[in-house]
Amino acid sequence: MNLTKKDIQNQYKLRLEIIHKQLPFKEGLTDISNKCAIQRLNMQNDNKELLNKVNANTKLINSDILTQLKSDGRGAVIAAFHTRLYPYIPLMISKNNYNVKVAISSEVDKEEGKFYRQIMENNNLRCNILHIERQSHLKKIIDNLRKGNFIVFYIDGNMGIKEKNMATFKFFNTPIKVQTGVARLANIAGVPILPTLSYCNSSNEKIIEFLDPIKPSNNYKLQTIKIYKILEKFLEQYTDQWEGWLYFENFFTNNPVQSISIDEFEHKNQY
Repeated sequence: MNLTKKDIQNQYKLRLEIIHKQLPFKEGLTDISNKCAIQRLNMQNDNKELLNKVNANTKLINSDILTQLKSDGRGAVIAAFHTRLYPYIPLMISKNNYNVKVAISSEVDKEEGKFYRQIMENNNLRCNILHIERQSHLKKIIDNLRKGNFIVFYIDGNMGIKEKNMATFKFFNTPIKVQTGVARLANIAGVPILPTLSYCNSSNEKIIEFLDPIKPSNNYKLQTIKIYKILEKFLEQYTDQWEGWLYFENFFTNNPVQSISIDEFEHKNQY
């Protein structure tokens, strides 16, 4: 069923009214919900363009970071978010001759996997999807990172790689609890985390921006907080370009999808 703009606006309004006062919105609840709804519809149009191969005007900012990592033979965890243009990230990395895979849950694969595979096939590229809750795929993720591949994680989904110790901190003055397993995977593989933003700027240019790499560390909570602070800063300028407002309640409780514990995985595989 195709939702109308009004339907989408009501979805945002319903969720945002709980936390609206704590967030950096200059507009009132109705206005910001309307803006979010417009961006959501824009995202749907972006995806139609992707299927029709209309992506030549997408700018990659700081792609020299990828070039340097590739030259050094190092892989990286691409820490991305569900902001506008997020499906463009693996496509544009792959189109620029870098080896890239996408790590998502099997549940998300059921909903979005066909789309990812289609846009890659339409561009004569292969779409490699790994399921982050499968033990065998976790080993593949680590092996691929160590071989110099880039793997995209949409870290704000807050599900999939279950961890006993979660990071709890304030996000726009709202206490949240998030998974830290991606930071742990990066440390096990010995590769950096590369925060990556996707958005349309004020000139309506399509942008994929790579930020400074975060060195691997066993302080998984701090690593995770660093990534979310990047998202927080981004949303101060592009508040309406994050679809995560629609599932922000996932951050309030520890309610991940059924998944393998990375503690169990690390113990079994002696990493």
